[in-house]
Amino acid sequence: EEINIEISKVVDFPYTNAVKPKGPFGLWGKATWEHMPSRKIVTHRHDKALPTNKITTTKYTCLTFLPKNLIEQFSKLANVYFLIIGLLQIFPAISTSNGVPTIFFPLSVVILISAVKDLYEDLKRKKSDAEENNSKVECLVGDVWKTKRWAEVLVGEIIRVNRDEYFPADILVLATSEPKGLCYIETKNLDGETNLKHKYAHKDIRDDFRNNDACHLAKSIFEYEGPNPYLYQFQGSITNSKGEKIPLDNNNFILRGSSLRNSEWVIGVVAYSGPHSKIMLNSVKARAKRSKVERMMNQCIITIFIIQVFFCVFSALYYNSWYRQNRNDIPYLGIDESGTGENSPSYILFVRYGNWMLIFTNFVPISLMMSLEMVRFLQAGLISLDKEMTTGDLRTIIQSSNLNEEIGQIQYIFSDKTGTLTKNLMEFKKISIGGISYGENKDMSPADLKALPAVENVDFEDSQFFADMKDSQNSDKIMKTLQHIALCHTIICEEKNGVRNYNASSPDELALVNWAKFSGCEYLGINENNEMTIKVKDQVESFLLLNVLEFTSARKRMSIIVKSLSSSQVILLCKGADSIILERMNTESPDFAVTNKNLEDYANIGLRTLLLAERVIPEEEYKAWAKRYNEASTAIKNREKLVEDLQEEIEKDMELVGATAIEDKLQDEVGETIATLKETGIKVWVLTGDKIETAINIALSCKLFDTTLEKIIIDGKTQEDVKESMKKAVSLHHACIDQNRHFALVISGDALIPVSYTHLRAHETPEHLVCRLLLEKKKDEIVVSGSLRVVLLPVA
Repeated sequence: EEINIEISKVVDFPYTNAVKPKGPFGLWGKATWEHMPSRKIVTHRHDKALPTNKITTTKYTCLTFLPKNLIEQFSKLANVYFLIIGLLQIFPAISTSNGVPTIFFPLSVVILISAVKDLYEDLKRKKSDAEENNSKVECLVGDVWKTKRWAEVLVGEIIRVNRDEYFPADILVLATSEPKGLCYIETKNLDGETNLKHKYAHKDIRDDFRNNDACHLAKSIFEYEGPNPYLYQFQGSITNSKGEKIPLDNNNFILRGSSLRNSEWVIGVVAYSGPHSKIMLNSVKARAKRSKVERMMNQCIITIFIIQVFFCVFSALYYNSWYRQNRNDIPYLGIDESGTGENSPSYILFVRYGNWMLIFTNFVPISLMMSLEMVRFLQAGLISLDKEMTTGDLRTIIQSSNLNEEIGQIQYIFSDKTGTLTKNLMEFKKISIGGISYGENKDMSPADLKALPAVENVDFEDSQFFADMKDSQNSDKIMKTLQHIALCHTIICEEKNGVRNYNASSPDELALVNWAKFSGCEYLGINENNEMTIKVKDQVESFLLLNVLEFTSARKRMSIIVKSLSSSQVILLCKGADSIILERMNTESPDFAVTNKNLEDYANIGLRTLLLAERVIPEEEYKAWAKRYNEASTAIKNREKLVEDLQEEIEKDMELVGATAIEDKLQDEVGETIATLKETGIKVWVLTGDKIETAINIALSCKLFDTTLEKIIIDGKTQEDVKESMKKAVSLHHACIDQNRHFALVISGDALIPVSYTHLRAHETPEHLVCRLLLEKKKDEIVVSGSLRVVLLPVA
């Protein structure tokens, strides 16, 4: 009671998080996410005014199926056309079928077939929804864990997700099975990424929720932003049992649809449920889809109808004129001559117009509509049953048979590179240290390799490296580079049954740390005091981890700040894309030019490159910066901008350490697949974050490019450089058009920003394009504008 009274001073009970529908009886609809307020809840106290966790992706309900489907059916102009014809057939004077609307039977059959097909496809969605809503999760009821259906979970409820299970809602992580509060999740259902991502429970709250009794008694106040569709953004705070207000971000937040890996369990409080979860706010409501054939058919029907109206009007007018001249010669027709009724000009015009409309009905054959619907439905079944369209136990699923014919009309494919053209399976290949490139030779014997630690993701057999590491002028630089690689990462080390395993959120990091271990510098892990330990030549060295400046697609780099416990030096270790690191480096290093040349060589053979740099920070400077960084990290407003500015401030004047090269293996038969697509006339555009040289080499490896294609490259750091590059590109482009030569376009991310592509007309688009993206553009948005009316297939 005392706890509840204390909480009620801060949080309104009942909760005021829900937004009531506007208008009388809520007829104006529910509020969209843009108008939903920020939320304030208490853990283990449910907000029953907010939606439950039940989701629905169906297009219809029992009540809405008939009206909605009829509206959808009569949005097809062919059905409207035949409805008009049927109505005309009802009038005896006009009808050519004695007032019987004969067209209604075949029209009803067409509508019935379409309705049954739509109902079948919607029932499949309903079945999928039921499977998800009926999935089970452990919820805290009182002080006991009980199993509930996903659909019954409410905001504010504390849930426990076990290893390899999916998260039923968007949750704040309160505690995990790991002592440091870490857990690993897989988000391939959200963004297609198979790399594991780490999340953690904040150190100042996880002890409050370690066991059942603690979870039951803890009443933490959780304040956070309202529902929104931004997958990688979250801001909030939680007040723990000590009254401390702790800032929270995306690292403490797990989305619905993610699955738990490499951790036994995670306890969390539900923040967004059901339709308010981020994955549902990103989903598109099931809607009617129109294929290109259907849209073209609608245009044809409009054209035919206009022509038909013209013929009918002309024929009716002609008859009216002919009748006036010959009515005395046709008494056998028994037409009323009184001047009214059947003899009136307006009546004759209307009736004859209707007669001709019915006579010309076959301008649009209704059998075409029946055939189209039946063929689509049966074709969908054949595709699903096709044994050549299966992978293992997975078969092709047709979500919308209305789009079957679109598959054969694809003219452009937009593809991501990593994980799509490549396996996202990294192997360490080469490294440049002190201007010397190691990994060029493969001259180590099986006995030499057997004497080294057994690791995965490493293909490195250069004996010169190990000789130089023992005794050469480059020895100190090699050891510094190994230390850098062994420390600059976010890998978690687990030891089970005497075997040390690395859990990495990035395959690049795993390959690098495994290579450091292979070379004699092993990462041993990090303890509860944030001390990172490495073993070099049987000597153990410890470093205090001070800060992690994490990798993002905008930063394209990651850094850590550590303090050596032996020398007390504060050191910034940074790795990232060379174009980004070079801007923040001291380029006067004697090894800089040679290392840059090595990077170009690595890129030319299709390897992914990273530049390594470091900086020793004076302790007083670090203390002042750390104070401001901690304040920025806890700011409620503009937190991301403040943190980003301070990261930029500390990551400067760095010294070169080395450069690494890693191979991302191509998918099986990707070259043959792209070659086949090219033979059909499909144009392929590829998006990648690699260097231009790497992008071109990968394009050649996967047969996107071949030696006969003229490569037009647009690149440049400044607007003037880009304009000059554009002039050369346009000149070469026109030469290709004049000489009837095929060409490919390669555009850098820097060049995308200042240039608008007014030089390439719709009929002159390149066969193949490789776009290298930097800054915030990577996997963010690429806008293709113009008047091209083509079918596009995006793959990522």
